[in-house]
Order: sequence, then structure tokens, then C-alpha cells
Amino acid sequence: AGGFLRGLPPPTTPYHCDSIPAAMLAVKRAFEGRSSAAEEPPPKPTTTRGGLQVRFTAKLTEALELVSRSPRGLLAAATIGGSVTFVDGSDLSLLGATEELHEDPPNAVAWAAGGETLLLAGEDGIARVVSVASRSVVRSHAVREEPEAGKRPRCHPVSRLAVLGDGAFEFSASFVAAAGRVAHCYRLSDGTLEHVCELTSPVHALCAAPRGEPLHWAYALAVKGCVRLVSRAGATVHELQIGSVVRSLSPHALAKARAICRRSLAAALSGRQLARRHLAGTRRS
Repeated sequence: AGGFLRGLPPPTTPYHCDSIPAAMLAVKRAFEGRSSAAEEPPPKPTTTRGGLQVRFTAKLTEALELVSRSPRGLLAAATIGGSVTFVDGSDLSLLGATEELHEDPPNAVAWAAGGETLLLAGEDGIARVVSVASRSVVRSHAVREEPEAGKRPRCHPVSRLAVLGDGAFEFSASFVAAAGRVAHCYRLSDGTLEHVCELTSPVHALCAAPRGEPLHWAYALAVKGCVRLVSRAGATVHELQIGSVVRSLSPHALAKARAICRRSLAAALSGRQLARRHLAGTRRS
């Protein structure tokens, strides 16, 4: 066997990879079936916090107050400065932010129109409708109680929001905003006030009826001592008496409770009818 270059004697010791030049190492890799191209970079390192794997991190300019996810995977991050930043949920890239809407962060947020509209519950008693495309406020609604004679209207913070109807279509959806002892129902398309629900105590919880089920009520309000089921027109359909204060509501659980109440009422009425028939037969005999 000859040497690698003409005029050089053959080596007396075997070749080692660490003594072969870079060009010859590339040839060796080609003969071994390995590519000399640069290997793919290692995957992005991840960290684990609280048992969850953190894949992406988005840094905001202010402290975060709350986060809500839309049906399309968009994230709305509300900061303590009163602005909302929209983030792509797939890679946490920042898509833009609204201007400072209020000096305080929103108490609650809700998505409507399939994720194209964001509702904000303000500490100043204002319910704001924000367009995700323009990242600006489209409409503002003051949710306040009717003032007493000779007194100024009291301003309570908007604490609860619920979207009614088919939230995927703006023209057929409405939303309810609760503040203090009053709840306003607005049409989402033009902001028309559909009805006002006045209560005797502050609202502790609010939820919309489950979609796709034939129910006679549109949303539920939890106040002191009871849960009120309200129709789309604003009429009270039923009241569920509860001894303790309710802080959260589940629409499916309420639907089941409503069905149980109906069955209990039907059983009570049938029992009364049987008792009356038995009493009438006893009198005849």
C-alpha cells in the first residue's frame, strides 16, 4: 500500500481519527455512510416548574394580573397597568397590546364572536368591548343601579361577565355584566341594552346556560340565599334556595339541578293528587 501523498513512504503505525486532517475525516465519513453536513441543533431546552414543562416564555412590560385563552388559541394577558396584551398561544409571540384602558386591571374577561371580541369587566363600573383586530375599545357600557330620588347613582365595579347565545356569531350573541345588585344584558352587535335584572343583594357568581340544550333560562345569578335562573327576556324562570353563599356556578350542574327540581315538583303534585283521590274515596265510603 502506498502513502496518502506521492513521494511519502507508507506509515508504519495504523491511522487514528484524531490524527487525520479535516478533509480526510470528511472522506472517511462519506465512505462510512455519514453525512458531513452540520447536524441539526439540539431542541430548545425546557424547564419544569410545579410539575409542568415550560416550553415558551413571554415577557411583558408590566406585572401580569390574569390570562384568558380564546377558542382559537389566542391569549389575552391583562396587566396591572390596565392594558391587555394579545399573545399567540402556539409560540407565545407578542401580537400587540391595547392602550391603557383604565388605571386598574380588569376584574374579569370573556371571549365572544369566536375569539374576535374580548369583554373586560372594569373596576370603574364600565364593561368594555374590545376588538382583537384593532386592539381598541369598540363600545363601553356603564353598569349602574338606578339612583334613589335625590341621590347620585352609586358606582360598583363590574365583577362578572357571561356570553349568551351562540358566541361564535356576533349578530346572535349577547352578554351579561353584573355590578353590585344589578345585571345588564347587552346585544353584542350594536350594544343595545336588552334588559336589566335588579337584585336585593350583590351578585356573587354568574354563568350562561349550556349551549346546545333546550332550556328555558339563559343565565344564572348567585346572590345571598338563592340562585336565580333568568330567561333571555330578563324574566326570572326559577329560584333555587341555597343556605350558603355561592361563589361559582357550573351551567351543566344547574341544568341537572333544574331537572331534579322539576321531577321533585311533579312527584309532589302526583302525591297530592293521589291523596285527594284517596280522601274523596274515603268520604264516599
